[in-house]
Amino acid sequence: MYKFTKANLFNEHLVDIDMRKGFNVVEDEQCIIFYLEPSINGSKCEVMIGISDAYDVDVMYTFARLSNMTKQDSIIRVLNELNRTYKMKYTLSDNGNIQATFEYLSTVDEFNSEILLNYVVARFKHIEEDAYPKIMRTMWN
Repeated sequence: MYKFTKANLFNEHLVDIDMRKGFNVVEDEQCIIFYLEPSINGSKCEVMIGISDAYDVDVMYTFARLSNMTKQDSIIRVLNELNRTYKMKYTLSDNGNIQATFEYLSTVDEFNSEILLNYVVARFKHIEEDAYPKIMRTMWN
């Protein structure tokens, strides 16, 4: 078992719904990271869910990479548009990774693994159906 109650609850939920096998888990002193690599149109997407007993659970999706830095300004405009529209923060990292993050806030007593997983899945679908196509169109044009 993990040293953080929320991580144990999330792990138990994944086992209960038979999804645990899809996740890799990394433990460190500050949190437990549940890591998954689904694909979007054949491209790898990394989903990391960082869970401790702190108030926030951090979720990060890395779903594209900008290799042509001449497109940086155009990509930043798309990310800013997505940031104004959706309840996730879209960013371009220094090494060209395009990421989206959100926080799920709860105390240990209020933590609900099912709700967290539903948020993770719903936001992944948003990335897959809306953000990813917009970003790819911008990169290809």
